[in-house]
Amino acid sequence: PGSDVDPTGTMARRKTIYGMDVSTVWAAVSFSVFLCQASAQSDFSYNNRSVECDIGGEEGFGYDSIADLQADIDAERSRIDTNATAPEASYFFQLCANQDFDILNGQELRPTLNNIVIRCGVAGSGNVSDECTFVGNDIQILVQDFEGTDNPVTDVFFRGVTFSGFDEAVLGGNASSITTVRFENSQIAEFDSQSIVVQETDVAAAPFGVVLSSTNVSDGIASNGFVVEQGNLALDNVEVFDVNISGSLISAAGDN
Repeated sequence: PGSDVDPTGTMARRKTIYGMDVSTVWAAVSFSVFLCQASAQSDFSYNNRSVECDIGGEEGFGYDSIADLQADIDAERSRIDTNATAPEASYFFQLCANQDFDILNGQELRPTLNNIVIRCGVAGSGNVSDECTFVGNDIQILVQDFEGTDNPVTDVFFRGVTFSGFDEAVLGGNASSITTVRFENSQIAEFDSQSIVVQETDVAAAPFGVVLSSTNVSDGIASNGFVVEQGNLALDNVEVFDVNISGSLISAAGDN
């Protein structure tokens, strides 16, 4: 009493803040920061490998590689198939803008989730001006057949994505007619290939459908444009310019 000396020592006095241990305060702050970071990293639990993007001063989280994007898609599909989780009504995967996404041979993007949306830009606006560009490989997107399974894939969306530098086609695969792949506000450009889109299947009566809306096809050379084997192909507000194509449409009936 009457002394400024704390018999337990100065560090002990400083260890408490309004009755709460400093280590407790620090743990609470750290946990709060962790939650904020986790929330900022993704609005969706399945976006585990997304990274921080920075476009024009706007920060957000998205994917900067096809390998990481595919890994998260595969992981979610595995959880669904093993009944570890119920499928979401839809899936959103955002790509970092102003970036080329190299697609290596044998590593085509396989969108195996129903109602999956792959869109350009961390804001999710899906603007082709944000320049998310798939580059290279024989085929860039491979759609697989899930008809007859408990979790079929009916709709696949690409928004604001540019596809270039492919050798065979942007899109191919064995999916049946229950699946429709939709390109919205996208661009197919700078290619020298056999085709642009190939709709064929050897596992079903009719192949998957394709819808192109507000999508440009430009600056390319192709032996065939769209190879359609009894599949549905819809073009809405599609502009084609500076393209040399021997056959613009090859159907099962042999029409050009």
